[in-house]
Amino acid sequence: MQNGTHASTSWDHSVDLLIVGSGAGAMATGICAHDRGGNALLIEKTSQYGGSSAMSGGSLWIPNNHLMAAAGVNDSPEEALTYLKHITRGAVAERSCNATSGRRPRCCATSASADASACSRC
Repeated sequence: MQNGTHASTSWDHSVDLLIVGSGAGAMATGICAHDRGGNALLIEKTSQYGGSSAMSGGSLWIPNNHLMAAAGVNDSPEEALTYLKHITRGAVAERSCNATSGRRPRCCATSASADASACSRC
């Protein structure tokens, strides 16, 4: 903005999907968009890619998922929420912790099924 007016911006690139951030979720979204015929662009504000996924060593934790149950590992949304609240020490809203403990297991099962298109509803 210059002198109270917006500077004119000229865009020379258009995409079907603009992905902001470069963590595991963003990367998976870009791959999914590409595989479905979309033109995606992933942008990152820092000089390194990976987001919080890079800080975790690239591991992905999906609590209470169908693969755990099949292996006989007991877990529950309540246990996942308790764990998340403990490790985030209040830095992450409980609403976000609830979403992680509730939606991710459904998305994991959906993406493993034949109807992976339903994953976008997670």
